[in-house]
Amino acid sequence: SKGTYVVTGGHDHVCGALAVGCIKPGIILDSIGTSESVFATMDLKLIKKTNDFKNFSVGCHVAKDKYYIIGGIYSASASIEWFIENFMKDNTSYEFLIKEAKKSNLGSNGLFFMPHLRGSGPPNRNIMSKGTFVGITTSNKRPDFINAIFEGLCYESRITIEAIEKARERIKKGRFLTESEAKRRLGL
Repeated sequence: SKGTYVVTGGHDHVCGALAVGCIKPGIILDSIGTSESVFATMDLKLIKKTNDFKNFSVGCHVAKDKYYIIGGIYSASASIEWFIENFMKDNTSYEFLIKEAKKSNLGSNGLFFMPHLRGSGPPNRNIMSKGTFVGITTSNKRPDFINAIFEGLCYESRITIEAIEKARERIKKGRFLTESEAKRRLGL
């Protein structure tokens, strides 16, 4: 009836993509919350002609006549929060975590973290995959574990982004980062 409003909405990462201008093919948004989502606006014809996105979610963008693919890490911030809750009773700020991680070396002194606390996401989705620290020795200290978490998350993001790039015709170099990601991540 007259005076009735019809309102639509969208998934949080899709609405976030609209807010930062990720509405054209060639731009990737990396957005982090409990999970981390790698989001790309795509042409429908490209989505239809490839099978490379079979483990990604595909849908209609909130921007008119646009489509997207999205994949990511199901336990990104959850990995950090899990570590804080179980091993960081003394100081739980992200600033402190970053300061501690910087005490480690690139490669976390041989320690690697696989952030599959809730399974793995695209491109190799596996709900049965488990998180793990690999390469633990008696020389590893708390900064190595923290740094390994950040590095493991970065590596998983890279796998997702490379899968999207591989399937796309071209990608605009550069990324938009949400404020929460910038605060929680070490140098991307």
